[in-house]
Amino acid sequence: MLQGRAGHPDFVPFVDLLDEQLAELSDALVSPVVEAAKGGNLKATMWLFDRRVKPYEDRALAKQFELEDRLDEQQRVVEAHVASSEAQALADDVMRELTTGEKH
Repeated sequence: MLQGRAGHPDFVPFVDLLDEQLAELSDALVSPVVEAAKGGNLKATMWLFDRRVKPYEDRALAKQFELEDRLDEQQRVVEAHVASSEAQALADDVMRELTTGEKH
């Protein structure tokens, strides 16, 4: 299996055949659950959601949260630079007042 997945030409056809057979078996086993869900069976619907949808939803949410965290961090950096710049401008004004006697 590992050699076929790695692309070894002697094993790829075997792995492809096995994948095809497993997909057909999966479809045959899940079809009654899909039909039950279509018929309003809440337990079947929840099972399908947990097995077929939730893993993708969890990955998508994790990516979204990671992006939001990065944006929050970038916002904090920008705010820190703005605060630093404002503090420097204030310090410059104070120094100018002290050395020239002018007030701004």
